[in-house]
Amino acid sequence: SYIGAADVVVSMGGYNSICEILSLGRPSIVVPRVAPRKEQLIRAEALHNRGLLQMIHPDDLSPERLLDEIELLLRQPTLVSRSLSLDGLPSVGNLLDQVLAPDGVFKPRFMPSRTPGYSRRHKYLEMIS
Repeated sequence: SYIGAADVVVSMGGYNSICEILSLGRPSIVVPRVAPRKEQLIRAEALHNRGLLQMIHPDDLSPERLLDEIELLLRQPTLVSRSLSLDGLPSVGNLLDQVLAPDGVFKPRFMPSRTPGYSRRHKYLEMIS
């Protein structure tokens, strides 16, 4: 991909572009849209604050500023090379385990056999799972 081959990526702050940049770990400068919605700005600021990319607000954008930022990243590509964990699904499972069973033992909050609407089918499904 072009992004994977780039020494520095300059992009707007759309969801798919940011996901690709982060998944490939490329040094990047993001110039987010700020109108009609601020979602790109919010995303870019949050990732910039975590050291994952450089951001230039559109009001501060000029050819000189962009060139300065590109040259800085070319000289110091590790300036924004902190990694972001992209293993959300396994992480959610681990967090749920910690919340539901902090001591390693799961304790249900209700007795299924005494819960209204609990049927033999549910009991069977529990037995075979």
